Amino acid sequence: LRDLLLSTTFDDVDNLCVNKEEQDRFKPFQPVTNDDYGELMVKYWARESLEGIEDFDAEKDLFLPVMMYGDKTGTNVNQRYPLEPWMFTICVLRRSAREKSKSWRHLGFQPSLDFVDSLSAVEKLQLYHDYMLVLLRDFKAACHNKPVM
Repeated sequence: LRDLLLSTTFDDVDNLCVNKEEQDRFKPFQPVTNDDYGELMVKYWARESLEGIEDFDAEKDLFLPVMMYGDKTGTNVNQRYPLEPWMFTICVLRRSAREKSKSWRHLGFQPSLDFVDSLSAVEKLQLYHDYMLVLLRDFKAACHNKPVM
């Protein structure tokens, strides 16, 4: 997360869904152009999520929702999927910036359970959730203890 925030993408305010005026920068994003209405930070879920944060201080805090995806990509000659990479970025990036590969970081890799015959479907699902718990551990900690930069 720190690596992403320190990237050159964040040096240009035009890459971000933040208000242009410095005194309003951290307040909820207010769309100005028609294109702004298509951004994630204008959507209902973003407003609802922000309103649900009890100790959010619009003068000091930046609401930074995270977007993730997993992508099982064949990695051997038989196109088996021994690992499932999980990637993440931050929703405060405008779509044009999010679509660039440099705006994404690896969260981690999860081993595929597709070829594990010794576990039931319920056991595989539980193991999948256990793996995700490990991958999301640092994000969970960051949600409870706001990172400061």
